[in-house]
This record gives sequence, C-alpha cells and structure tokens, in this order.
Amino acid sequence: NEKLRKGELSLNQKQSLIDICYNEMEKDFYLLGTTVVEDRLQDHVPETIRDLRLAGIKIWVLTGDKIDTSESVALSCNLISKNQKNFKICSSGDGNVENELKGFYSEFQGFIFSEQEHYYKNSDSKDDEFKGEDELMDMQSFSLNPFSILIEAPILAEIFKQEDKTKQFLRIALHASTIVCCRVSPLQKSKVIKEVKKYEDKAITLAVGDGGNDVAMIMESHIGIGIYGEEGLRAVQSSDYAIGEFKVLKRLLLFHGYTNLMRNSDLVLYFFYKNFVFTIIHFFYGFYNNFTGSSIIDDWFITCFNLVFTSLPLGVRAIFDIDLRPDDGKVVEDNLSYLYLEGRDYPIFTPIKFGITLFKGIIHGLINFLYVVYSVNDSCLDKNGNFGDLWYISVCLYSNI
Repeated sequence: NEKLRKGELSLNQKQSLIDICYNEMEKDFYLLGTTVVEDRLQDHVPETIRDLRLAGIKIWVLTGDKIDTSESVALSCNLISKNQKNFKICSSGDGNVENELKGFYSEFQGFIFSEQEHYYKNSDSKDDEFKGEDELMDMQSFSLNPFSILIEAPILAEIFKQEDKTKQFLRIALHASTIVCCRVSPLQKSKVIKEVKKYEDKAITLAVGDGGNDVAMIMESHIGIGIYGEEGLRAVQSSDYAIGEFKVLKRLLLFHGYTNLMRNSDLVLYFFYKNFVFTIIHFFYGFYNNFTGSSIIDDWFITCFNLVFTSLPLGVRAIFDIDLRPDDGKVVEDNLSYLYLEGRDYPIFTPIKFGITLFKGIIHGLINFLYVVYSVNDSCLDKNGNFGDLWYISVCLYSNI
C-alpha cells in the first residue's frame, strides 16, 4: 500500500510505478468468486423503440453515460443503425468547441450534397443546379436517408449559450431519426427539452425516466412518464403516468393514445353540434318575441337535455364502441404504429371539420325551428278544443331535437 501511494503521488513515473505494484501483488491468486452488477436492457425494449419510430415519433436519449457506452446501447436497442450515417460530436477537452462544431457542419453539408445528388439523379427534375443554402437545409424536399447525432454535454452547453447556434443546431437535429446526448446533467436534460419546445412550438414533448435525476426533465416536458425501477419513486411521483416496464410505453401511446384521440375528437364535435342545435332555436325565437329573453323551451326540458338525453348515449358509446384491441391478434398488434401515424397525420378534429360541424348545427336548428313554427302557424282547433300554442311548439321542437 505504501508503494502504491508513492506511485500515485509521483509526478513523472506515476503509471509505471503503479503497474509495478500491480504486477508484484496480483500473481499466484486463486479465484474464490466475483461480484458483478448486471446492467442490461429490459425485455422487448428494441421492439418497442422500433414500433415507436415506425409511428413517426422522434426519439432523443439524454443520458449521463460516456459517448462510447451510449453508442453501444443505442445500437443494441434499435435507436441507431450501422447502415445509416451517424455523426459523433465529441469535445476534445481543451474547452474550445468551435472546431468540433465547424467540423460537424462541414461533414453534414457534404452528406446533404451527396443526398441531393442522389435525389436529382433518380428524379425527373431538369434543374441540376443547387439553389443555395436555404435549399441545402430544406431536408424535406428530397428523400433523405436517416441519420443520427451523438453529442457530448460540453458542446451542447456551448450551443445553448447563443440563440443563433441553438437554432442552427436544432434545425438539423429535429430532422434526425435519433439524437443521443451524452454526459448530460439533470439540469441540461430539462434545458434540452426547453429549447426544443421554444424552437418548435408545435412539438409535443414526452419524457420517460426512472430516477431522481430525470425529475427535471419529466417536469419540463408536456407529458411525463415515470418507470418503477431500482432508483426510487421520485420519477414516478413527478410524472403524469406511471408504468412498470418500458415495453408498456407501446400500449400506452399507440393504443390508448390513439383511442383517446379518436374519442376526444368525436366528443368535442358532438358536444358543440348538439348544443348548437339546442341553443340556436332560442336565438331564432328572439326575432318573434322582440328579444325579451323568454325561453321557448321549458326549464325542466333544458335540465334533462344535458343530464339524461345527451349523456347516456355517450356513455353507451364509450363502453361498446372500440375499433381495435391490442389483444385481438398479431395483425392488430403489428399495425398499431401505422394507425397511430394515420391518426396524427389525418386527424378527425381539425378547424375545417370543426367549422363544418358548427355550420351543420346552425342549419339543422334553423330547419327544425322554421318547420315547427310555420307548420302550426295556421292550425285549427283539434277535437278537444286545443290549438298550437307556445307550449305545443316547445314540445315539438324539443322532441325533434
């Protein structure tokens, strides 16, 4: 131990003196046993990540591991592939990251030019000249092969110091299939999400973590998911949803996310339609009562409308209307990713469909009101001596609704 301490304190021959101590001590040993800590992926992690990527979800990995370890893990769980272009942005340790960034942008520019040349050679475009940097960065204008970026925390911190550098990097990074940020601190994890939200305001961010160092990231994202793990319950307590294993993420997003999107879209359109049909007749009635504020529908009918007549059908539909189940078989299981992608790219709830629904509610309410009013306008007495009074009109309108 004395020799080892002297070797560790040596300024000139530290490594050689330490090696001498090791060689002197570690010989003629008989191995009794070893203790190891297993650090492996959970079951079905690669398959889950593959399905999430098929659903068009961009995946960023924010980890405290070194870049080589992160790359190995990313390769093993289908995050990156050796068949695609992988950019590694490593810090040299001298504190100057400008050269690393310039090298990355230069390499990426060459990659884009090669992709553009391949695109123009395989297309019918007669314009063989590039039109400048704006077209160079427009990566959606041609068929770009997937690429990934592995970047270390010191370079990431330098990028986020200036807004123009941040925009330049995120403009590239948001088109990558995978981003792996290595050696990042908990504060930097939340900073990454904050900058992505700031640059791409339409993006919905979701953070998944299992430890206390993921709390800041989970709190910063739009949706936080905590995994019950060996590192305590801090992540679970700070999250919006808690899951037991990473593979459950597929069912949570691709099935429950898709189903809730369909149901909520239908619910909002149904809610506005049925209320427009019901309330617009009060507005039309105002032209006949000089806008005195009196209601053409009895208060008891108004109460029952939302309490009974339009709530029970929704409950029945919510229970029985299920378009797919993950347990129905492998075909449904394999197509969850594509259903999710279709639901995102072709949503039910859009401003145009919302406007059409409101227009239909107004027209249907107008037809109902005018039909009933002018049907009983010149009515005669019936055999009991009754005629079409306001109460009679009210019941007819409400029955039609």
